[in-house]
Amino acid sequence: MYKTEGMRGFFKGNGATVMKIAPFSAFEFYFYEIFKTAIFPGKTKNQLGFVEKLFCGGLTGVVASTLTYPFDIVKTYLTINLETGGKKMTMTQQTKIIINEYGMMGLYKGWGLSMIGIAPFIGIKMASFDWLMQRFSPSKEDPWVRYKNLTIGATAGTIAVTFTYPIDLTRRLMQLNG
Repeated sequence: MYKTEGMRGFFKGNGATVMKIAPFSAFEFYFYEIFKTAIFPGKTKNQLGFVEKLFCGGLTGVVASTLTYPFDIVKTYLTINLETGGKKMTMTQQTKIIINEYGMMGLYKGWGLSMIGIAPFIGIKMASFDWLMQRFSPSKEDPWVRYKNLTIGATAGTIAVTFTYPIDLTRRLMQLNG
C-alpha cells in the first residue's frame, strides 16, 4: 500500500471514521448514564448488577449506532470504492449516490444486523468497564491512574470485541450486499 499510495493510503476513509466515532463516543457515554438513571432510578452505579449494566449498554449501543449509522455506511462504501480502484469521492458525493440508488433507507442497509452486533458489544464493553473499575479502580492519587484506567478500558473493549467479532464481520458483508 505504501508503495502505491504512500502514507495517505493508510488513512483511506479516516475522515468518515472520525465523522462517525466522535459523535458515537459522545452518545455512548451520554446515553449509558441516562439509561442507568432512567431505567433504574434510585440505584447508584455500584448498586446495579452486571446484567442491568449490560441492558443499559445494549440500549446505548442501539441509540448511538442508529444516530450515526449513515456515516458508517458511507465510510464502508468510500473504503470499498477506493480499494477496488473506483473514483475517489467525497462523503457528500457517496451519500448522494447511495440515496439515488437505494433511497434514504439505503443509508441504513444492514442496520438490523448491526443492532444485533452493536447492542451486545456496547453492553459488554460498558458493563465490563464498570465491573472492572469497581474491582480494580486505582486511587486518583496513584501516579499511574491514567495508565491503569487506560488498561481497564482496553481490557473491557477486548472482552467485548472477542465475543462480538463474528457478527460485525457478517454485518459489513450485508452492508455491501444489501
